[in-house]
Amino acid sequence: MKSTLFTLFALAGSALALPQISTEPTGQPNPRDVQFDASKMIIFGDGCPTGSVKFAASTDKTKIQLIFEKFFALSGPGKGPEDWRKACTLSVPLVIPQGLSYSIVSSIYRGSGHLEKGQTGKCSTTYWFTGERGRQVRTSVSIPTGPKDEDYDFYWDKVDESDVVAWSPCGQTSSILNMMTDLNLLGNRNKPGRITIDAQDLASDTQYSQEIHIQWRNCPKNY
Repeated sequence: MKSTLFTLFALAGSALALPQISTEPTGQPNPRDVQFDASKMIIFGDGCPTGSVKFAASTDKTKIQLIFEKFFALSGPGKGPEDWRKACTLSVPLVIPQGLSYSIVSSIYRGSGHLEKGQTGKCSTTYWFTGERGRQVRTSVSIPTGPKDEDYDFYWDKVDESDVVAWSPCGQTSSILNMMTDLNLLGNRNKPGRITIDAQDLASDTQYSQEIHIQWRNCPKNY
């Protein structure tokens, strides 16, 4: 089975080394030469306390994988709105070869749920580029109504390029990709319930909580 290589960044607030990029000349700008500037990445939100998120990028720069260690929503006696809904925002700086543009095309969420009868959950992510808030992609998946106590994988998919909502602007050699993910436990919140975004299966090819798929294209001439 073909595997995809990833460069993993543990996000602990300190400067991190960037992956090496190819110096070989090419006829077209190459996504492999894109750099994710982990030293300037910003993470905040009650779903991702300091040190609880890991970030990985595939060597061909078509996948981003996130591992959340403390991203969960709870319901039950004594729980309130701050427990029912959790959120995390990441701002990821990219250095991009001149002439490339990118877009989010699909996403996979992984986690677990313990839901009582009448409870459900929802996970959604909004993606946008800094300075281009009008260009957004929003993904949203629902966790089936309880009773349920199991791990889950959910997919949001856009296959047809014409359906893609937002491409990064051409003519830029740097970009900031923003991702705001929220997890919401819905239904009868008086009953004990729990939903998480986390890495359940620690096999080498599935060790992630959220996987974001990116597509690249060459900008048109005279952009």
